[in-house]
Formats: sequence, C-alpha cells, structure tokens
Amino acid sequence: MAKLPPKLWTLTEMWHDDRIQHPCDERLYSIIVWLSRCKDKRCYAGNNKLAEYMGGNEGTMTNSLNRLETAGYIKREFSGEGRRTRTGIIPLFLASTPEMPEKFPEDKELNEQIKSIFLAFQDMNSLVEFKNKTQRARAADLIRKFGFETVMDTIRIYSSFHGSEFCPVIENPVQLAGKWQAFQVFLKRTQSQSNSQPTKKVQKETRIDSHGNIFYD
Repeated sequence: MAKLPPKLWTLTEMWHDDRIQHPCDERLYSIIVWLSRCKDKRCYAGNNKLAEYMGGNEGTMTNSLNRLETAGYIKREFSGEGRRTRTGIIPLFLASTPEMPEKFPEDKELNEQIKSIFLAFQDMNSLVEFKNKTQRARAADLIRKFGFETVMDTIRIYSSFHGSEFCPVIENPVQLAGKWQAFQVFLKRTQSQSNSQPTKKVQKETRIDSHGNIFYD
C-alpha cells in the first residue's frame, strides 16, 4: 500500500451527510485533498493509484468517486471525446471548511484515547494490536467523528451483546467503523423486541435519533 501521512485531514461536514453512506468515501476524499495540496489544487492520481492508497480495487474507486461527485464534493475533469481520459479531480471545499494545516501536531491525548479503545476490545479479541496502523487510524477516525466517550460507551454496550444471534461481529476498531450503522440497527431492533426488557443488561440507557445515531443518557 502506498504511504500516507500519519494523519489525514477530514471534512467534518461529511459526517452528517446522509448521502455519504459508504465507509470508504470519507477516506477517499481525504486522500484526494492530500494529493491535491501541491499540484494546483487538483488530484492527478488514477484509479489504480487511489486504490493503492486505499487498499482496495479500481472498481471500488470508480463507485466512490461517482458518489462523491453526485453529492457535490468533487469535480472530475476529462479530455477528449468518446472514450474520455480523466485529467484531474478537484476537491470542492465547503465555505465552512478551514484550510488544511501544513503539519499535524502529535496529539498525546488522542493517542491515550486510542490506547483505551484498544484495551476495551481486549476481552473480545486478545489479538488486536496497538501497533497496527490501520486499526489506530480507524480508532482516531471514530473519536473525531463521534467523540471518545460515545465510542467507549458503544464498545461497552456492544460487549453485552457480543456473540448474540444476529449481532454483527465487531472485535476491533476497523470492524466498529465499518459496522457502526449495522450495530445501531441491531440495537434498535433488540430494544424494540425486548419492550424495554433487554436480553442482556446494558449499563446505560440508550436512544437513537432519526438519523440512526446512538445517544447515551
């Protein structure tokens, strides 16, 4: 996989955009922004190179780019007629988006929070390792998107259902990021079926808003 910087800038507006459903779309947009920094604000990487950065395939990149362009986050430029050749990708920054800093300072507090998330998964998966860069990156993404306390509460509540029938398998930060919505759906269905008498004891009362976000009271 091609080398990425330790931290990628994230467009926070995407977190609340219902049109952005696929987990790779936010990360691909961040990579496009990073690649466009030094080249007249355009990303010139082909789908094969983007796939290398993402650890996916070219078809996945095409689908993700289509979604990002439809949602208005990027504009693709082409040359020629008929069989067109893409000449660049322009990330369309929203007015409220701050400029991306030249360097990202080390965040000791974030690092400690990531360690806590890894420890929370230890009972469910003793093999999860803090040295895994992909797992650390997903843990950081979750903290930035939902907040540390919400992520930790979600892991604790998930542990009450771990191994239950129809419960999605979530044993590390990557799986939590990819199955966050699936667990919300499972939890909502379980709460409805139990009629306020959950099969397993949950430490905190939970509620889910119209967008499917979990809140803990």
